[in-house]
Amino acid sequence: MIKIEFSKSSLLVSGHANFAPKGKDIVCAAVSALVTGSAEIWKDLPFVKISVKKNSYSFQFLERDEKLDWELKFLLRHLKIIASNYPKCVKFIWEE
Repeated sequence: MIKIEFSKSSLLVSGHANFAPKGKDIVCAAVSALVTGSAEIWKDLPFVKISVKKNSYSFQFLERDEKLDWELKFLLRHLKIIASNYPKCVKFIWEE
């Protein structure tokens, strides 16, 4: 299962969807595309710290501006849609 943990200052995406065999898993591919794309956009921002490990992306938001907030809303909305469509594969944890 992919676990997505979000708070105001961090985002952690880890695990594997196990929807289908490796290389054919559309759920994992969708989440990976969104998260990898976000990491690519944010990699040069001094107020976003990114850590990538096997099956894990960790983002620390030291500051948030209007542009980053919009990008986060986009990312989180799409991750929530995937989680609601595949609840056995993706768990979304929202921490206030």
